[in-house]
Amino acid sequence: MLLKPGDKVSFLNEKRDGIVKKILNNKMVIIEIDDGFEIPVLEHDLVKAHSFEDYNDRAKEKNTEIQALQEEKPKEKFPERIDLFEVIDVKNKTRRGIYIAFIPENPDEILSSNFYIYLINHYSHDLLFTYSLKEQGKFICKDFDRADEESAILLDIIDKSDIEKWKDIYFQFIFFKKDYFLNMPPVVREIQVKPVRFYKEDNFIFYPLLNEKCFLIPISEKEKQQPEEWTEEKWENKKNEKPSGLKIIGHINEINKIEPFPEKHIIEKGIAEVDLHIEELTEDYSGKENFELLNIQLGYFSKMLESAMANKFKKIIFIHGAGSGKLKQEIINKLKNNYPDLKFCDASVLRYGKGATEVELLY
Repeated sequence: MLLKPGDKVSFLNEKRDGIVKKILNNKMVIIEIDDGFEIPVLEHDLVKAHSFEDYNDRAKEKNTEIQALQEEKPKEKFPERIDLFEVIDVKNKTRRGIYIAFIPENPDEILSSNFYIYLINHYSHDLLFTYSLKEQGKFICKDFDRADEESAILLDIIDKSDIEKWKDIYFQFIFFKKDYFLNMPPVVREIQVKPVRFYKEDNFIFYPLLNEKCFLIPISEKEKQQPEEWTEEKWENKKNEKPSGLKIIGHINEINKIEPFPEKHIIEKGIAEVDLHIEELTEDYSGKENFELLNIQLGYFSKMLESAMANKFKKIIFIHGAGSGKLKQEIINKLKNNYPDLKFCDASVLRYGKGATEVELLY
């Protein structure tokens, strides 16, 4: 502590104040105490005394410094790395996996907004990755990085004119977790993003996992179920079972096999999600009349509903979009007329807005 003549000081070993009158050397000073006497005191037995005004001025100075720093570096809405939100509500949970998310900078004006592109690691282990974009028919590596468990990392910020560049994406992934054994081989994925989907606001859904409205595309492969173990007793019972759906044509016996439900629509065991937007069902829809497009959508609706029932699914969600409401009304009519025993309702508003219908399958 450096003292100079005129400084107000307090004594450390007793309740007494004074003013520095003279510096004798680097250890001793002369202090004038309250009764006017001057006494020599060791510098290390003193501490500078500050008035209330001094503290007030210092506090104002500090607040001004903090405010200046906050104005200089405002909180980022879209940081480079973010932790995913924990979602407790089962209905709003996103299936575990790796995703790419296109988050509009302005969710109220999606059609004219810039987009923040995030890679999402919704796994409980860390991830090393590279990503490449197609240029002149070849994939060119753009960057590599690490995504920690349950986190998202910013890949790029683009405007509408850059969407075409992100039409074809090639990913390489390596999973790891320090001090843990992970029997997961490296994964390579190539995905295609249809630019036309950025022009439909219904494709942008609020995901609690990110706490943002975005266009979310799954990248990772769906988890494979373990093969069922068959005992000798089970084989014997199977031999004695009568085949279902047996048809006799001449001398040929045909067993009517149930086709498996399409993997791309399964979001978790026993639950499916089917997007009925026409661009998801066919690439050749230009020039077709509205009634033709509607027939394609309703045909796929019936096919997926029947398949879900045959494969003993618990629930299926049909995404039809808000739009004019024509497709939704036709779906409701079909459910009422052809499947009167099935229960249905609007799907989660948080996740789908008003553009999806949830059907509960009973057995």
